[in-house]
Amino acid sequence: MKKMFLIISLFVISMNALAQNLAVYGVSFGDDMYSVKSVLEEKGKKVKSGTTQTGYEYLEIKSPSVGGAKFERGFFRFDSSDRLSFISFSSQDIGGTGDPGMPWEAEFLRKAKSYNQTFMTMYQNLRMKYGSPSTATDGMAMWQFGNQRITLEYNYKYEYNAFGWIDHSASVFLRYEVVDVDSLDF
Repeated sequence: MKKMFLIISLFVISMNALAQNLAVYGVSFGDDMYSVKSVLEEKGKKVKSGTTQTGYEYLEIKSPSVGGAKFERGFFRFDSSDRLSFISFSSQDIGGTGDPGMPWEAEFLRKAKSYNQTFMTMYQNLRMKYGSPSTATDGMAMWQFGNQRITLEYNYKYEYNAFGWIDHSASVFLRYEVVDVDSLDF
């Protein structure tokens, strides 16, 4: 009985440790801002700091590489006690409306293809590391570990509007966040 209790305890502790130690880019949830900034600077990144409109402190970097994929921006947000609670890596072409066949079109399509490749690379890497996602749809995958979540998302729009112009946008996001599990609605 004692042995069984020990095995169960070790399993619970190791699962709890996984949930508590979700880490990416050399930082983990709960790290303070000074530690995160130090890690980012050690990676040779120029770190911009600021405050969100909702009053949370953040750090931002350009051109991070994560799991073999390159992004345009890395964003690290801290909670009210200055502990890391949200990490986002993103690349996006906000797009707009354009005339078909113009130079913007080739550049946009190149970026969209690159963002799709980033999504596919990260999806495979996350799946190898964490298994099948908890939730998956076309262009979105989410892994849930207790109160921590990883969301990978690819958005693409390229369609003709009523005036014969092309409405276009593309983006890829990789988010790590601490969530309030009591408010989740799956």
